Amino acid sequence: MGRGRRIIRILLLVPALLAGLLAPMRGAAGAPDPRFGVVAAHEAPWAAADLGVGWTTVPFRWDDIQPNGPADWNLPLSDEQLALELALGRQVVGVLSGVPAWAADPTTGLPRGLETAPDDPENLWAVFVGTVVRRYTGRIDHWVVWEGPDRPENWPGSAADFAGLLRVAWTAARAANSRAVIHLGGVSHWPDVLQGNPPFVRRLLDALAADPQARARGFYFDVLTLDVYDQPESIYDLAIFYRRLLAEYGLGKEIWVETGTPVSEEGDGLQPESRPLSSSRRSRWGSRAGPNGWPSTGWWTGQGKHSTGSSARTVSAARPSRPARWPRPIWGASAPPSGNGGTMSAWWWWTGGRR
Repeated sequence: MGRGRRIIRILLLVPALLAGLLAPMRGAAGAPDPRFGVVAAHEAPWAAADLGVGWTTVPFRWDDIQPNGPADWNLPLSDEQLALELALGRQVVGVLSGVPAWAADPTTGLPRGLETAPDDPENLWAVFVGTVVRRYTGRIDHWVVWEGPDRPENWPGSAADFAGLLRVAWTAARAANSRAVIHLGGVSHWPDVLQGNPPFVRRLLDALAADPQARARGFYFDVLTLDVYDQPESIYDLAIFYRRLLAEYGLGKEIWVETGTPVSEEGDGLQPESRPLSSSRRSRWGSRAGPNGWPSTGWWTGQGKHSTGSSARTVSAARPSRPARWPRPIWGASAPPSGNGGTMSAWWWWTGGRR
């Protein structure tokens, strides 16, 4: 299920509350719609404004911000870029991930000091999270903890290890900003299914259930994110599945869905082939994002840009090579609709609900 594809993963991040009622339509095209978001809108702010998306994610990779030590401070966007995003009516969501080599345990690859108290200066992950969240309080209040923690290439530890990382992130973020909203980073579901394992989210919740404070603290997250980067027609079923899974633990969480288009054919099922997927085929793939051929609303592949780094470093913003400022074919069908026409009403229902 997309195990061997390179993915444009920036595209349709939508709250999926499955409220059972049609969400009211927004006004004119181009007005920010809080149900639709893109990755890194600050790289093309006016194009994103034309698309009418209501929020954007920005990667705050620890290994990019502090690659050589705690004295480094290389932020992913400037204060001016952030101010423009907010002025254009977009909510900005930060994505916290990555461990720089200097802060990693040489044996496990996990952040050093993770087992210590969140207010211990030796807990390097807590220090980083607290510093970033405090700096952006009131401007960025939503924070995603990691990307793809259910994939070994993204997370070196177990579900129990991730429970510790999530607990520390929640505690440090709330200490820095009492209004911080913590998102559990996108889980893709299918790798566990194909290997016959219990879903990562179930294993994570089982690990957190052993913490006597977890229930009072909402199991240390406020939003569950699903990363459905292939078989987009399964979005509805997966959202239902995970809503029921959360209910088993007495949890009622918002569910946001991240999806995108493949940019290369599937190879051996483990590694992507070098053959790119044509722009027209990516556009046709996008039209499958709803059952029964519903249009793919909220899609945005942004401006062409070279992908860099390993697969683990590009999971949240992988883009195929293409000269800058070339809108992709999928762009033309991307804007959130402004009316109540056709089968789109059904689409609005199943991604419906308000944040």
